[in-house]
Amino acid sequence: MFRRFILSLVVAASVLVISCSDSESTKPAPNDSQAIQGEMDAVMTDVMTAPGSSALMNNMQVMDYLPFTFPAVPLKSIGAGLGDTGYSESKFVGEVLTKLFPSQNNTTKQDDHFIFSNWLGTYTFNDYIYDDYDNIVDANWTIVEGGSNVTIIVPGAYTSDGKEFKMVIYDYTDEYIMWYYEDDPGYPYDDYFPTLMDMEVFSAGTKVLDLDFTGDWQYMAAMDDVMPVELSMTLTMTPFTFTVTYTNAIPNILNYAVSLKENLVTRMSFDAILTFTDGTLEDISEVDLDYMFGIYLISFWVDAVSMDNLMESATLTLDEIVAELNTEEYVFCHIFENDIQIGRLKAKKVWDEYEWNEETQSEGSWVIAPYIEFNDGSTLDEEVLAGMLGGSGLGK
Repeated sequence: MFRRFILSLVVAASVLVISCSDSESTKPAPNDSQAIQGEMDAVMTDVMTAPGSSALMNNMQVMDYLPFTFPAVPLKSIGAGLGDTGYSESKFVGEVLTKLFPSQNNTTKQDDHFIFSNWLGTYTFNDYIYDDYDNIVDANWTIVEGGSNVTIIVPGAYTSDGKEFKMVIYDYTDEYIMWYYEDDPGYPYDDYFPTLMDMEVFSAGTKVLDLDFTGDWQYMAAMDDVMPVELSMTLTMTPFTFTVTYTNAIPNILNYAVSLKENLVTRMSFDAILTFTDGTLEDISEVDLDYMFGIYLISFWVDAVSMDNLMESATLTLDEIVAELNTEEYVFCHIFENDIQIGRLKAKKVWDEYEWNEETQSEGSWVIAPYIEFNDGSTLDEEVLAGMLGGSGLGK
C-alpha cells in the first residue's frame, strides 16, 4: 500500500521530528537533530505570533456561534490529501492550520454544507448568550443581508486585543464526493471538499491575513483516500507567506511543494517528486525530495524498484546487501548545515531479539537497520528509523 510505503521512504522528513533524546550521541553537538528541531520550533513560534495568526486564533471561538457553520477551510482536505507524502512537513502544515482554523463545535446549522450564496451579508457580533451556569450557549448578531460577500465583524469591545476584527469571505465553492474505503467496501462515505476559497482578515482596519485556495478532488484507490488532483493554497500573514501546491496532472507523477517565506527569505521549503510505475499509483518507482528548514537542508532520493529487488535478493548475504545500500546507488539521504554536509543515511546489520528467524523457527535474527550518521560522531537511533522504514524493507 502506497501510504505505508511512502512514509517508510521519506526518512529525510522523519529526521526533523525526532528529538535529541532519541540520539545515540553521548556528546550533544549543534549538528544533531536537536538543532534541527530548534529551527523548526523557532519558525513555528514566529508564524503563530504574527498579527494575522493572533487575530484569527483570538476570534475563532466567535465563529462557533454564527448563524451558519463556518465554511470548510482546507485543513481536513490537506491533512487527508497530503499527509501521505511525508511526516514532518505535513506535521508542520497540520499544526499551522489546526491552530489557525480549529474545528467547530456545531456542524449542523445548515443542510449538508456551506453554500456561499445563501449567506451573503454582514454579521456583526453583539454579545454572547449565557445559561444559568454562565456557559456560553449562543450569541447575538446584527445581520444585514445582501451584497456580494460574507463579512463577519467583532467590535474591539469584544476582542482580546481591543482591535476590531473583520473577516471577509469573497467566494467559496466545494464539490461533493462519495467513496468506499478499501477495508469497508460495503459502506459508502461522502463529504464536501473545498474547490475555491478567497478570504481576508483585518485587524483595526489593516489586512493581516489573506487566503487563496483552489482544489480539485477525487477518490484514489491506490491511496485509499480522497486526494487532490490539483491543489494550490497561498496563505499570507505579514510578514509570512505560506504556499502549498500539489498536482497529479501527469498520471504517474505527484508533485508536492510547500514553502514558508518571511518577507523574501525562505524559512522552510519542501519539494517532492513521486514517480510511480504507472497511472494507477499502486507502485512507486522513485522519490526525489529536498527539505529545507532554516540553515538545514535534507536531500533524499530512492530508486524504489531497484532497492526492493536488492532487499529481496536470494543470492546476496545480509552483509553484502548492507554494503550495496551504503554505495548510495539505490538510496541516499544527505543533511546539510549552511550548505556543508553534516550527515548521511547509512545502513548496518543489527541483532533483533524479537525478529522471527525462519531458520531456527524462533525469535532472534539479524536485520538491516537504517541510521543517520553525523560528522560530529553522533547518530540518530536506528530503532526509530527502522520503525519508520519498515515498509520499505530496510527495517526488516
